[in-house]
Amino acid sequence: MFGMATYSFYNEIEISECPLNFHELKGKIKKLFFLDDTQINHSLISYKDKNNDIHYILNENNYEEIIPIIETIIINIELLDDNKYINIANYIDEEYNIFKSGSKEEKKDIIKNNNNINSENKIKCNLCGCDKFIIRYLCGICQNYNLCQDCEKKEGEKHGHPLLKIRNPKLIPINFSYKLYDKNKNNQ
Repeated sequence: MFGMATYSFYNEIEISECPLNFHELKGKIKKLFFLDDTQINHSLISYKDKNNDIHYILNENNYEEIIPIIETIIINIELLDDNKYINIANYIDEEYNIFKSGSKEEKKDIIKNNNNINSENKIKCNLCGCDKFIIRYLCGICQNYNLCQDCEKKEGEKHGHPLLKIRNPKLIPINFSYKLYDKNKNNQ
């Protein structure tokens, strides 16, 4: 191990050991943030340098370049929806080979699988109206109130109610509600 690194996944920050190689880095991220194989394979790992330029960590060579500075940077992890995934596929070599060498049918299957995961729940963000959730936030007080990851980041605190963070759209709670307690009024 090379020391400690800071990992950022949306609003979550974790500090953990630096892996020895790129494969171990993906495994570390998967374990730290409880991601499944599909999510880790549709993730983009990056960091910003001193000039705030974004550098992507896409393969072993990219990872080896950051080893001398890994303790001084924040490694950002972003889950990609199908549109972003296709857009970056043109220049990402090792991790997204299927979009370079795969047939049109293989590409369509990947996109179809991603869309099926999101379309099964037919849920929209109550602020922006999008239905493509990377991370869904479900309110514990308001019935059927959902925020996407972008709206939660901008407006989540203003909402003021407890929000459940749902990373995997296949695993949603059957029943989720809070009862608020006001300490000043001593009521339940």
